[in-house]
Amino acid sequence: MRLLMTAWSFFPAQEGGTSNSLYWLASGLAQVGYEIRVVTTDRYISHESVQFDKWTHLNGFEVIYQTNYQDKTILYDELRKCDVLLNDGVCKLSYFKLVLKAISQGKSVVLSPRGELMSAAIDHKGTFYGFLKRIFFFIIRLLYWDHVVYHATSEDELSSIHKYMGRYCRSILVPNYMILPDVVNNTFVLNRKDYLLYVGRLNAIKNIDELIRSLLLSNVFLKSNLTLKIAGEKDGEYYEYLLNLIKSLSLEGRVEFLGTVTGEQKNILYANAKCLCLMSKSENFGNVVIEALRQGTPVIASTGTPWQILETTGAGFWIEAKPEDIGRCVDAILSLREIDYLNMRQKASSLSNQFNIFLNIHRWVEIIEEFQGTIHK
Repeated sequence: MRLLMTAWSFFPAQEGGTSNSLYWLASGLAQVGYEIRVVTTDRYISHESVQFDKWTHLNGFEVIYQTNYQDKTILYDELRKCDVLLNDGVCKLSYFKLVLKAISQGKSVVLSPRGELMSAAIDHKGTFYGFLKRIFFFIIRLLYWDHVVYHATSEDELSSIHKYMGRYCRSILVPNYMILPDVVNNTFVLNRKDYLLYVGRLNAIKNIDELIRSLLLSNVFLKSNLTLKIAGEKDGEYYEYLLNLIKSLSLEGRVEFLGTVTGEQKNILYANAKCLCLMSKSENFGNVVIEALRQGTPVIASTGTPWQILETTGAGFWIEAKPEDIGRCVDAILSLREIDYLNMRQKASSLSNQFNIFLNIHRWVEIIEEFQGTIHK
């Protein structure tokens, strides 16, 4: 079976979790015999890392990084030859015509919103912008109807899909799975550093400002020599806002911006951290959680993320993203006895195994084959 995957950015781009999630999914499907073709852009990719405008073999599948976003010649040619279209997102107007064309050709279409239908994402640029988005969603709801299936990575995202695309729209719930990174051997035992960690985009939706404010409410943190390390591109208005906030709270020297960290250095950064903190207002998944868990690092995640399992498995905490709650939780994790802390790290490592793409790819195969059957019977 031939599957065409479209993406606004794709590995090795590190714009966000989606770039990696789609790469992992393509790798898993290729391993079980699917012919995968990926058409993407050159966004967030250096000229040294890949060849542009040329088909490239990558981990069992073919991908092309296009520099001319407007040229849809290759995209439509691949659509004609594929059996299934898996489209990244629902908001990009450039793919609207592509989906309609796929429907008219009788292709199976899977749309993966990747958080675009969550309320926080809809309204993050203001009420008027959110209103226009809702109108657009209503239009595509009528045009797509039951010709597509929507992919959610969490229960909350599934509810949002049904809210905007109809209670009875076709939908599937499958969490993100990944190619689990190598474990950094015994780093947390032999060379553990004294820091809390955030990894991801520097964006207001991530609530990093609330995380910083919480440091003043953690007595254990203030009495220690711990720092908060923030890994993410140092750019934009929110980054400047955070710098001013740190200065106003007299936390200079206690918060460090690392810039973008990738590869083995990122794994080491996870492994040596006391814990990872993800306090997002809204998050459809959060790949960084699995990356941290893989290194045996506990996670403190907000209830805006779908990570209640951290509590039930003892691999971390799932709390309200309020400074006072975050401060109490930081106190709790920093006050653990060494044996209890190491036990939590073991549970974190065990939990990460549930998200191995190669052990779970059968779920996607079943979904695609079932959808193919309903479309073409």
